[in-house]
Amino acid sequence: MSVALTDVKEGEGGFAIVPGSHKANLPPPPAVLRNEAPPGVLQQPALKAGDAVLFSEATMHGALPWQPSDERRFALYRYGPAHHGYGRGYLDGWSDEMMSDLSPEERVVLEPPYGNRLDRPSIRNGSAKVYASRSQKKKEFDQELFGKPYF
Repeated sequence: MSVALTDVKEGEGGFAIVPGSHKANLPPPPAVLRNEAPPGVLQQPALKAGDAVLFSEATMHGALPWQPSDERRFALYRYGPAHHGYGRGYLDGWSDEMMSDLSPEERVVLEPPYGNRLDRPSIRNGSAKVYASRSQKKKEFDQELFGKPYF
């Protein structure tokens, strides 16, 4: 779900989607990736602050170049079933160069999805830290059984 925090008028850029693409099971056409798709293929909805767009991650989506001089602001919420939340290895994350200028709070927001039981930092009262951690005994068990801190 993408929630607009600022108004976005039609044609201004920002969130874009290819309706029905979640059923395609095909790679995206190069014209779509280059933002050269025929009119009507990419849809950029006009949104008021507070409007939400619900979509499947299987739907081809992205962002068109932002045209206005002010900042585009939105919140992106992602749901994943619990059994998908425990694997950390599928995403390497952001490069050190990309992360170098970020605050600890900004880094937390960009963390890949994984279960909170895996010492995930979160933000409370404006500061980022791990608020709930597994017991040392459970961590040692995983290390011994799986050869790494997390299975």
